[in-house]
Amino acid sequence: MTHDEQLIEHVVREVMQSMQARPAVTGAQCTLAQAGSQSTYFDEPVVTQDVLERRLNGAAKIDIAPQSILTPAAVDFLRSRRIDWTRRGQTVATSNTAKWAIATVQQTDSIETAVNDLKSSGSIQTTEAVVGCDAAAADWAFDVVSRGSSGAIVLSDAPEVVACLANRQPQMRAAVVGSRFDVATISQRLGANLFCLDARRCSFFELRNILRAMVASPPPAVPDGLTR
Repeated sequence: MTHDEQLIEHVVREVMQSMQARPAVTGAQCTLAQAGSQSTYFDEPVVTQDVLERRLNGAAKIDIAPQSILTPAAVDFLRSRRIDWTRRGQTVATSNTAKWAIATVQQTDSIETAVNDLKSSGSIQTTEAVVGCDAAAADWAFDVVSRGSSGAIVLSDAPEVVACLANRQPQMRAAVVGSRFDVATISQRLGANLFCLDARRCSFFELRNILRAMVASPPPAVPDGLTR
């Protein structure tokens, strides 16, 4: 078990213990009355399949707090039962909102959880992909940007290689990100439409924050004065 996976298990255990000690949530607190439908609100730090099974109460859809983590097993549980879910405070995409696609060369439970969290925000397109090598990741990024995505994100053990290969294409502006603080600078100075990141260099929470910063970036545009 990796450090990140151990961290997630530790968080889940603490959440479960905290939930057992906290007062029960009343129906008025967790159920939102809507026309012809019922939505149950979950504000636990980590929403697991066990939490869903215990509190769904026949709800047709659920509403998750902005900072809550939805585990992969919970996502599969909702999908298998055709239960819709949204994240509270989620804004509707407009023409000024960037739409991102994401591909992973790396595969760990913590990466899967972070990507699922990103997908739940509605900020990435359904063109999420798992690719087998860095060259394929660079080709994939060029393809999705050419097809109309605002930008792409690639998680790889060799992000520098992915960025180098992608930048062979004139329309690509790829950059390697090391922390969430890099994202704003890279967006402003380069107008990057491909962020490359080695997720295994980050803790789970660092990874989640970096991904959120990426998809919150404005639509990539070539800055004034930048020429190829």
